[in-house]
Amino acid sequence: VLSDGAEVIVGRSDARPRLSRFARLLPQLTAQPRQLLRRADLRYTNGFALQWMDVPAAATGTTSQGNT
Repeated sequence: VLSDGAEVIVGRSDARPRLSRFARLLPQLTAQPRQLLRRADLRYTNGFALQWMDVPAAATGTTSQGNT
Protein backbone atom coordinates (compact mmCIF):
# COMPACT_ATOMS: atom_id res chain seq x y z
CA VAL A 1 0.00 0.00 0.00
CA LEU A 2 1.39 3.39 -1.03
CA SER A 3 1.35 6.46 1.23
CA ASP A 4 -1.77 7.77 -0.55
CA GLY A 5 -3.65 4.51 0.11
CA ALA A 6 -3.23 2.98 -3.36
CA GLU A 7 -2.87 -0.80 -3.32
CA VAL A 8 -0.06 -2.37 -5.36
CA ILE A 9 -0.28 -6.08 -6.23
CA VAL A 10 3.10 -7.46 -7.29
CA GLY A 11 2.76 -11.24 -7.46
CA ARG A 12 5.28 -13.92 -6.58
CA SER A 13 7.70 -13.88 -9.50
CA ASP A 14 9.89 -11.15 -10.98
CA ALA A 15 8.92 -8.64 -8.29
CA ARG A 16 11.97 -6.40 -8.69
CA PRO A 17 11.62 -5.68 -12.46
CA ARG A 18 7.85 -5.25 -12.13
CA LEU A 19 8.22 -2.74 -9.30
CA SER A 20 11.01 -0.97 -11.16
CA ARG A 21 8.87 -0.55 -14.29
CA PHE A 22 5.95 0.73 -12.23
CA ALA A 23 8.10 3.14 -10.18
CA ARG A 24 9.65 4.54 -13.37
CA LEU A 25 6.21 5.34 -14.84
CA LEU A 26 4.40 6.37 -11.65
CA PRO A 27 5.12 10.14 -11.94
CA GLN A 28 3.59 10.19 -15.44
CA LEU A 29 0.63 8.10 -14.33
CA THR A 30 -0.23 10.33 -11.39
CA ALA A 31 0.24 13.64 -13.22
CA GLN A 32 -3.52 13.83 -13.93
CA PRO A 33 -4.97 15.79 -10.98
CA ARG A 34 -8.57 14.68 -11.56
CA GLN A 35 -7.95 11.01 -10.75
CA LEU A 36 -6.24 9.14 -7.93
CA LEU A 37 -4.69 5.73 -8.31
CA ARG A 38 -6.73 3.19 -6.35
CA ARG A 39 -4.98 -0.05 -7.34
CA ALA A 40 -2.08 -1.21 -9.52
CA ASP A 41 -1.86 -4.87 -10.51
CA LEU A 42 1.71 -5.60 -11.63
CA ARG A 43 1.24 -9.35 -12.22
CA TYR A 44 1.09 -9.00 -16.02
CA THR A 45 4.16 -10.00 -18.04
CA ASN A 46 4.34 -6.92 -20.29
CA GLY A 47 2.63 -4.21 -18.27
CA PHE A 48 0.15 -3.59 -15.50
CA ALA A 49 -3.52 -2.85 -14.89
CA LEU A 50 -4.63 0.30 -13.08
CA GLN A 51 -7.82 1.16 -11.27
CA TRP A 52 -8.59 4.86 -10.76
CA MET A 53 -11.00 6.83 -8.62
CA ASP A 54 -12.25 10.35 -9.28
CA VAL A 55 -11.05 13.18 -7.06
CA PRO A 56 -13.82 15.35 -5.62
CA ALA A 57 -14.00 18.78 -7.30
CA ALA A 58 -13.16 20.56 -4.03
CA ALA A 59 -9.85 18.68 -3.81
CA THR A 60 -8.73 19.78 -7.28
CA GLY A 61 -9.54 23.44 -6.70
CA THR A 62 -12.16 23.52 -9.44
CA THR A 63 -15.76 24.46 -9.02
CA SER A 64 -18.69 23.92 -11.29
CA GLN A 65 -20.66 27.00 -12.14
CA GLY A 66 -24.16 26.93 -13.49
CA ASN A 67 -25.54 29.32 -16.07
CA THR A 68 -27.53 32.17 -14.55
